[in-house]
Amino acid sequence: MENISYFKIGLFVICAIVIGVIGVVVLGGGKFFQKKNIIETYIDESVQGLDVGSPVKFRGVLVGNVEEITLTGVEYGTRRGYVVVRAGISRNVFQFSLADPANPGQLDPKVFGGRAMTYYGRWTYKYEIAAMKGAAGALIVHETVPAAYPFSVVQNKVGEQFDLVTPDRNMGRASVEGWITLDQARKLFSFSGQDYDALKAKAATREFTPVALGTSASMTIRNTLRRLDSQNVMGKIDGADPAHKDEYVIYTAHWDHLGKSPDGIFHGAVDNASGTGSILEIARAFMKTSPPPRRSILFVSVTAEEQGLLGSEYYAIAPVYPLAKTLANINIDSINVHGRTKDITLVGYGASELDNYVRDAA
Repeated sequence: MENISYFKIGLFVICAIVIGVIGVVVLGGGKFFQKKNIIETYIDESVQGLDVGSPVKFRGVLVGNVEEITLTGVEYGTRRGYVVVRAGISRNVFQFSLADPANPGQLDPKVFGGRAMTYYGRWTYKYEIAAMKGAAGALIVHETVPAAYPFSVVQNKVGEQFDLVTPDRNMGRASVEGWITLDQARKLFSFSGQDYDALKAKAATREFTPVALGTSASMTIRNTLRRLDSQNVMGKIDGADPAHKDEYVIYTAHWDHLGKSPDGIFHGAVDNASGTGSILEIARAFMKTSPPPRRSILFVSVTAEEQGLLGSEYYAIAPVYPLAKTLANINIDSINVHGRTKDITLVGYGASELDNYVRDAA
């Protein structure tokens, strides 16, 4: 396996940094009155392949274009060697309502996927945005239907929890992160003189503003921190076409499960030894394919999925091969062990052109 040390940043990573992490700077003068926001971010890695006019996407949606690329030394006289990237973001990107204007009681399917679960509904994002806003703590109200698992699953997450190490050793996270049941949330809101369901419905409209409950709590938590290393395991089949061998299709499957208990190891035969075994068999089949694949095929068995997709997140942050040259990722998380079926479920349907291939194959 090649060991490549550089990191070529993808546009969607830039936009995630631009919109979600780095501060927003609105330029003065005439630019202030343009019908768009000028977003500025600083990058200390290579921006090779990024040009003025390049599209800026957020979660796959076009939101603007790169307007200027310069250096901090040139702009601000600083010695820090950062690249300054300014992007023009359409102002209406930030103006939306979750409610469907044609059906006020329903969520708009064009915004965050409507009722579909997107990244914005995941518990990891809730903690990320809480830290970004400087919250002292974050309690997630668990609802079984949108989460697709019962509260008992959350209650079983009482062991050691992992995260990717950040420069501040993750000290920027909210001090308290936790979950409460829907019933307890309703009781808490009622105790504070509020109606949980009424506020939840209002939160789906653009008129909603945060509501203070006027309730306080005191918590003491003692944690023991340790640092450990885990691995993503990767194999590659080189593409046969010289014009396309530097383009990549990735097959992934996580190799971890839930560790062990006093009763023994949680083997995870279905979730996800079955998926890990599948990508090995797919690799074996590709090796026998004639003619061989034109593009290079990567097989990545990722770690710490059960801890919040950490192995996958790490590869997205520090890819071995450029994200701009990565055409598709096909993830296998538990194969069908029940027998032949007539239906197929595609997680993320509508988010990429891969839908067409799955529909044709089905």
